[in-house]
Parts: sequence; C-alpha cells; structure tokens
Amino acid sequence: GSQQMIGAQGLGQNNPALPWAPMTMTAPVFPIATDPAPSLRTELAATLQRIDGWGSGAWREIYRVWRLRGCLLSIDDLEAGVSRDDDDRVAAFVIVLPDHGLGAHADVSQRTAICDWVLRLAWSTLLTDARITVTTHRPGAAVRATNACVFTAPSAGQKPALLIRLLVRLPLAGMCCDGKALARFVRRIESFAADLNLRKKRSALSAHQRSVAIQQALRRALADHDLAAFIGDGSLLARGADGGPLPECRAWRTPKADRLTIDLGPLGKFHGLGIRRGVTAVAGAPYHGKSTVLAALAAGRDDHPPGDGRELVVADETALVVQAEDGRRIKSTDLSGFFTHLPGADSRTFSTSRASGATSMDQFSARHRGWLPTAADRRRYCRVKFSDHRSADAPITRSRV
Repeated sequence: GSQQMIGAQGLGQNNPALPWAPMTMTAPVFPIATDPAPSLRTELAATLQRIDGWGSGAWREIYRVWRLRGCLLSIDDLEAGVSRDDDDRVAAFVIVLPDHGLGAHADVSQRTAICDWVLRLAWSTLLTDARITVTTHRPGAAVRATNACVFTAPSAGQKPALLIRLLVRLPLAGMCCDGKALARFVRRIESFAADLNLRKKRSALSAHQRSVAIQQALRRALADHDLAAFIGDGSLLARGADGGPLPECRAWRTPKADRLTIDLGPLGKFHGLGIRRGVTAVAGAPYHGKSTVLAALAAGRDDHPPGDGRELVVADETALVVQAEDGRRIKSTDLSGFFTHLPGADSRTFSTSRASGATSMDQFSARHRGWLPTAADRRRYCRVKFSDHRSADAPITRSRV
C-alpha cells in the first residue's frame, strides 16, 4: 500500500503502465571535489619548518600533492595501521616523473627492465643512508614487474610518466615531528629525480635492457630448436650465500660434441648446451653440481640482471619445478649403501647441515623406507652403462630410473 502511494504521488503518475517508477536523482548539494592543484615546494618547506617540534598529529599538514623540482610528490597517510603505535606514522610517498629521460618503450619487457633498473638505482642512491626509515620493493635475482615502479598509461600527446612508490616512516624527535629530517629527504628526492630527468646515455641501463632482450630472444628461440632449456657458455651457476654467483664458481663450458649455436641476429650468436624436449637424466656423484644445474634451469623462466651469472640460462615459460626436499639437516646417518665415498665425509656416519638433493633423498629412503642396498645390489645395478634415453632398445633398469 505504501509503494502504491509513493507511485501515485511521485513518478508513477507519469507512466500509467507502471504502478510506480524509481525516483530521479537530484543534483548534489556538495559537488564531488576534483583533484586539487599541486602545492608549491616553498609551501612544503614552510610547512615542515612550522610543524617541526609539534606533536605527531601535525603530520596531517603535509598530506597532499606537492610540486617539487623535476617531479611531483604525493604524500598520503596509510590507514589500516602499518604500525599499532599511534605515534608511529607511516606515509605513502608517490614520486611522479612526467619528464623523465629514460625514453618511451612500447615493449612490455623493456619497460619492466627500465623499472627494475630504476628500483635498483633508488636502493643504491636514494634509500641508502637516507637517515630516516624508508623502504620499497627490493629487486632480487630476477627482473620482474612490480607496482613499486610503473609507467602510467600515456595520454593524448604525452609520453607515459614514471611512478615510484615508497613507504616512509615519518621521523620523530622524541614524541615530536622532525620536520628538518623529512626536509633533508625531500631534497634527496629532488636530486634523484633530477638525475633521472637528464637525457643522457646510461651505459648501466643499456646493459640492463640488452640483457633482458637477449634472454627474451633466447626463450623465444627455444621452440625453433625443439629445446626445453638452454645453458650458455660462460654462465656461473653456483650460488653464494647472498644469492649471487659463488666466488670460486667456474664458468660453464659445453663439450664440442654437444655444443649448440643460437643466432639472434643483431643481438649476436650464443653457444651452449641445448636440452631437448623429452626426458633428460642428470647423473653424477653427490656435491658435483646436479642440483645446481637444476636450480639454474628452474630460474631460467625469469630474466636476470647483468652480473647475476645466469643471463644466458633460459627455460621454457611453462617449466614447472618438482623437487625433493634438499637442504635438510642430516646427523650420523649411514648412507654407505648408496655411496661408498662422499667428499669430505664418511658415508657410514654422514652428517651435514645442508644436504644435497641426492643425499636428502637417500636419507629419506634409509630412515623411512627401511631399505639399504647391499654391496651385491650395487654391483648388480650400478655398473650398468648409461645409454641414450631416446634409444628404443635401451633396457629400463633400476640405475637408469
């Protein structure tokens, strides 16, 4: 009854076919505000000087967009509590460089390489020794796209702008705002932006882009050569504690009989080992690099920066890693049924804090399956010569599996 009454008194009377019609929207009393114009850097300097020594709540005075030298800086408060302490305020800093001198690239992989290089440069120059707590995404061993540094969508007649996102813990002197410390960091941002705005030849950036371009081209060439992966000569596969190449690692060299050449045209010719599609077995004694090769192939799905050592190791993008639990701790375990000799250890009482893949699997078999091969088993199964996995008449023996 109430709905019919509303319809009779409202819009329903304009349409006799309907008992009632929805009410039209009236103009809002308070129109939605548009993005404000950026404030001047002189006003930011005056604001930081004015709130220096005030309570932490005064940081709300800087939450807006500022026009600095060579860039725009957006400062916004982070809600949902990055920290549970009300006095510990974390702000989101977004640096926008509309006139950067890094060029405009339509290729997604090249734009990803540029953003990765910018983040590495920011960590080495802007964030190091900043004297306040500031962070962003730290690039690792792979070159990947992140939202910490992106290019904006290009507008009509303008090239894409570069965005860099930071998390900054607003500095406090005791329980008061430290405006001077934040002003020093703002000047570091201006210096960092001025360097990126210079249109100059950057050898480090060019090497970064070329490395990614070569890896992308090698990965596309795998299908043409019926390969699942490729290891280029000169690669450094062993990893150190910091994730970089092991200092004493030897460069990869492919035997002449197995050497394959991939011609990438202007990017050059590259020699190495091509791993065919199908089943490939990697055999060898413990601690002789089997897991190292497999780990490098698994990382070949991603691009790597110059100096990583695996710039010429690529794998098919659909590669999937399925592995045993390596790196486990082994203490006083008898592995003599599998190995007669282990480097630097006694196989009868083997102990290590970081086992290889082979010793991890053997330790699992010895402990949980209760089976250990005897000396007769080793003579029976381990003296079979390895044959080509593509040979149809090759017997499937225990050692080959």
